[in-house]
Amino acid sequence: MKEMILPEFNSNDEREAVITGKAAKNALLAILILTPIALATMALILTFEGKHPILLTLLIASSIPIAGLITYYFSYRHHYLQ
Repeated sequence: MKEMILPEFNSNDEREAVITGKAAKNALLAILILTPIALATMALILTFEGKHPILLTLLIASSIPIAGLITYYFSYRHHYLQ
């Protein structure tokens, strides 16, 4: 069952190591692209929002690693199925 959910669990296959590397690079790229966008959005929210700006900035800040994990998963699946 673990191989169906996490096919990268098989450490004997060199192809899976390459796929994991590509997926990690794509996830890092997504994080590096989304971080300045999120920082600019948070600055605008703190400047122009009147009510509860802290809640919105926390949601934006917590979305960065979640987007990286989602990117990693879909990138891994895409490269694995090719």
